[in-house]
Amino acid sequence: MGSVKPQILRHNFLKEITDHFSGERELGRGTFGVVYKGVLEDGQQIAVKVLKYKEGVDAEKFNRELTNLTTVKHPNIVQLVGFCNETERVPVEHNGNHVIASVMHMALCFEYMRNGSLSKHLSDDYEAFGWDKRYRVIKGICEGLKHLHMRQSPIYHLDLKPANILLDENMEPKIADFGLSWLHGEQGSDMIISDDVGTRGYVPPEYIDHKQISDKFDIFSLGIIILKIINGPAVYSRTGGMESDKYIEHVCNKWRERMNVGPGNKSLINKTCHQVKSCTEIALRCAAEDHIARPDIGYIVDKLNEVDKYQNHQSPYIEEVRPRTVKMIYFILYFIFDIQCASLMYVDTIFYS
Repeated sequence: MGSVKPQILRHNFLKEITDHFSGERELGRGTFGVVYKGVLEDGQQIAVKVLKYKEGVDAEKFNRELTNLTTVKHPNIVQLVGFCNETERVPVEHNGNHVIASVMHMALCFEYMRNGSLSKHLSDDYEAFGWDKRYRVIKGICEGLKHLHMRQSPIYHLDLKPANILLDENMEPKIADFGLSWLHGEQGSDMIISDDVGTRGYVPPEYIDHKQISDKFDIFSLGIIILKIINGPAVYSRTGGMESDKYIEHVCNKWRERMNVGPGNKSLINKTCHQVKSCTEIALRCAAEDHIARPDIGYIVDKLNEVDKYQNHQSPYIEEVRPRTVKMIYFILYFIFDIQCASLMYVDTIFYS
């Protein structure tokens, strides 16, 4: 399983290592299927993604897209280690008669991340999830998304959320559940699809209104994720109706309180606040209502690199870059199965000096 080249795995083998796809082995559900934990004979664990059947998807198309997935290799993207693509003929009852039907089994197997998903680590607890870890996670997610978006054949995730960001033993983030949008249609620079994709709270307005998809779909989702990493999962309940510059100031002040360190650590506080401020500004731009106003992932990674470069040469947080145009941020809350999330976050266009 540790080989670089993904292995072909039989459906019966996957059933065996997942205890027949039992509920106890289920790790999560998403737009494209269900993920189970598979345990091999040697104790090694893998994540088995059983794909939902989609009309029009055949073995040939699966193999074509699989070839594309096998070329995706990046430290911040979960590695594909195996796959299943087989058709089984089984007896079924149809209109009172017993007939033989063809059932297609499709699954993708990925390396298993022992620290689980980012959603399990989002917290207001500074001690458990300090800023250095959060900043590293933010940068890692952005680097992984850049690799997907800036390939010769770009891959749009379409379901980017904390549950699909996995953390390895070193808390290094890895994007999971990627490269499956072909189950809904061919990707283009600006496509329209009829199927529902994404997760409520991370889906941009242009998709809700017009089913429109581009790379800016993922950028919107990224903005929401960054805000939750910075502020914790319940940020929305505390910051309704706040001007953007006031919001950024509010976030920085919260982090000063969280750090709760003495005067001797002023340099550390300044460094943290500069990073928090920069990441919050980026997140607000990513979550802009107008998809044209959202930056692309290359710009985002460049801005984060500038933050690091700036701090290596001088004391941070000396300059304060304020928006030329200050607009209002509105949050709409939804409660789904007792889980609080933001269904949509409208942010008017913000331009920075």
